[in-house]
Amino acid sequence: MKYLRQSKVLAFIVITLLIGVTIFVYSKIPFVFRPLEALFSSVFVPLIIAVFLYYIFLPFLK
Repeated sequence: MKYLRQSKVLAFIVITLLIGVTIFVYSKIPFVFRPLEALFSSVFVPLIIAVFLYYIFLPFLK
């Protein structure tokens, strides 16, 4: 059992399986993420663009 806890291959397989199961479950319930998608597209994308433009124009303003 101690060998299994220290095995990097087993850890990689377990993490890969967990990621796969998570993606599978999330693909079965897309209605949960529609509000998050709307929030992301209406708030975070313009915010990221604004921050990017701020740092681009910062040297010109000084």
